[in-house]
This record gives sequence, structure tokens and C-alpha cells, in this order.
Amino acid sequence: MTHLDDDIMALMRKRVVDMVGFLGMTVQVMFNGQTVQRLESFPDSVYPYLRTASIGRYGLPRVCQRFNDQLEVCVTRSEGTFQQVSFVNKFATTEGGTHVDYVSHKIVAGVVRICNKHFEIEESEVKRHLWVFINAVIDNPSFNSPTRDALATPQESFDSSCELSHQFLSNVFQCIIGGLSPHTWNGSSEDKKAQEEKSAHQRKKASV
Repeated sequence: MTHLDDDIMALMRKRVVDMVGFLGMTVQVMFNGQTVQRLESFPDSVYPYLRTASIGRYGLPRVCQRFNDQLEVCVTRSEGTFQQVSFVNKFATTEGGTHVDYVSHKIVAGVVRICNKHFEIEESEVKRHLWVFINAVIDNPSFNSPTRDALATPQESFDSSCELSHQFLSNVFQCIIGGLSPHTWNGSSEDKKAQEEKSAHQRKKASV
């Protein structure tokens, strides 16, 4: 090997930036001869992801909250596919795991409850517009493999629960749904209704 390709360099830089987010202000980190900007908190470590994704998208809103010493969460809007960036005890869980499933399910369910006061929407529709960042601290965690790609610890064994306030969920609703056009979040319901009407018409026609 004579050089590192762009994908490898991007992955290495990501790992370094993730590390800077946890080391805080007391440690200076350098990558490829350049000092990496120090990050004061977990929300600050989310910013590089949003800055990259915001190119051509007019900036991305975010909602961040530290629930307790074991859990911090940031939420923003994805481009139509569920995304996650998560850490357990400062290890990057690139494939997510039970902590991501637990938090994302509670967020989606809460946003759907708010949505249903105004219009009908399915959980799958909300989730596909969700990009969640999670920083968790878990005692004696278990993982799916030696590389710790995904947390396998059952949710019942977590040290604390994730209680989402109405204010947090309302902010997430505005962040995810508020920035989308009505056709985007209404489309699935309208298409489903149209398909049901079409099927009913075909059944009626076939019975004649």
C-alpha cells in the first residue's frame, strides 16, 4: 500500500472527531498534522455531521437534551431514511443496537401521538425522517461482536429509563415534521386511502 484512499481517510477523521467530542477541552488532538477543534459537549460533537449534511439543504435544525448522567440525545431530520450515530461508553456503535431501538421507538411513538391530533401518520413514516444521535453510559454492556458494532444489552437491564417530556417531543415534531411539505407527510396516508378506494371499486366491479 502506497497511500490511503479518501474513504479510509474520511473514516479515520470521523473516529478522531468522535474522540475529540468525549475528551473535552483539556486534551489537544491533531489529525494529519492539523489541530482538531476542541468540542465542549456532546451536542458540539453532533455539529460536524450536520454541517456536512447541510450542504445544499439550508441547514438542519436539531433538538438536544441530556436526560441524565447515562443518556444524551440529539435529533434532526434525515432525507427520508432512518439514520443513527450512537456511542456506548465512548465506543461508536456503528450498527446501533438496543439503546438506539429503545430511544428511537419512544421518540417515534411520541411524535406520532402529537401528529395524530392534526393528521394521521404511521410510525414508519415518522421514523424514516428521523436522524438520531445517542450517547449512552451502560454498566457491563454486551455487544453483538468483538468489534462492538451494536449494543446487545436488553433494555430491561439499562441503568435508567428515557422519559421524554412533552416539550422535547413537541420540539422534535417541529424539527422532523414541521420542516417537511404537507405532501411529504401526507402522501403515505393519501396514497393508502386512494389505493383502498381503488381496491374497493375493483371488488365492486368484479362482483357485478
